[in-house]
Amino acid sequence: MTADISNDHYILLLVTHDTALDGAIQGMLADSKPVSGWVHPVRSIDACIEALSTRPFDLVLLDLSLPDMPGPEGLKTLRASSHHPPVIVFDETHNDT
Repeated sequence: MTADISNDHYILLLVTHDTALDGAIQGMLADSKPVSGWVHPVRSIDACIEALSTRPFDLVLLDLSLPDMPGPEGLKTLRASSHHPPVIVFDETHNDT
């Protein structure tokens, strides 16, 4: 299954524990024209897998710094589930050095 936003509308699953980052990403996506869509935020890998079992998503944005399953384990768990669209991973870890 590949993401198809050629119809100018997407359904994105955003997996991050940081509500400020959640809002920033949703704001950037809302400002992206001409493509528009719907962002469904969840806070854990378990919630991500549950959401994927209830509806189709075009894309998953996955934070690798989730407290419940940090690092690549979250991605491995997601890929092991039966329903998964393409995934873009990012690491929201702060480094103030």
